[in-house]
Amino acid sequence: MQVLKRIAFVVLASVCFASSVKAENYDYDSQLNKALHANKLVAIGDVHGSEHVVTRLIKYLDEPSNWQQLDDLVVEFGNARYQDLADQYLLSKQNISIDDVRHIWRDTLYFMAWQYDVYEQLVLKLKQLNSTREHKVRLVLAEPAMNWQTLSKEDWQKLERSRETGYLEAINQHVVAKQRRAILLFGAFHTFKKPIVISNQASPFSSVIALLEQQKPGSTYTVSRLR
Repeated sequence: MQVLKRIAFVVLASVCFASSVKAENYDYDSQLNKALHANKLVAIGDVHGSEHVVTRLIKYLDEPSNWQQLDDLVVEFGNARYQDLADQYLLSKQNISIDDVRHIWRDTLYFMAWQYDVYEQLVLKLKQLNSTREHKVRLVLAEPAMNWQTLSKEDWQKLERSRETGYLEAINQHVVAKQRRAILLFGAFHTFKKPIVISNQASPFSSVIALLEQQKPGSTYTVSRLR
């Protein structure tokens, strides 16, 4: 029942986010670049199951001048257990099969959310751009490392409860501590800047973006419109 409630809330958050998408008077590329130049972490709220958000991000990355503004792309859809694999595939010249790379998003807590082709297309695009451009962008896998073969029910529940703090730790370790410029691609549910009250929950829910803002106010920029 708890999982169903969480799924229902994610759907509601995604619908609310999608309803806020507007094009007028908003220059997507320049606003992202302005925020990155100001050393802000740029959070893009993904709507799982919709291609639009990730496709628009791919379009942004394809522009060479935009690519230069970025050091890391931090994603919710990647299991940190495979960070070395992601680095080898995207940042080296090693010949690694895409079949092996798919473990990055298929061996995750909520693998059902990442079965859409657009996430694989994003990884393939990063591979292409890193192989043809001098400046390299690293893919940072934010989901805490886990192994389905040894994961118990209790371990799964613990990971589910601690996801936001796990995301925060990954961002602090790979991005903040190294003063790198990053875009954070997370479900819209994880991009609320302030704690929110969820029915039947003992305490307010603080998303990873809310935690980052608590850690350093004004450190994030959330994309709420797409074009």
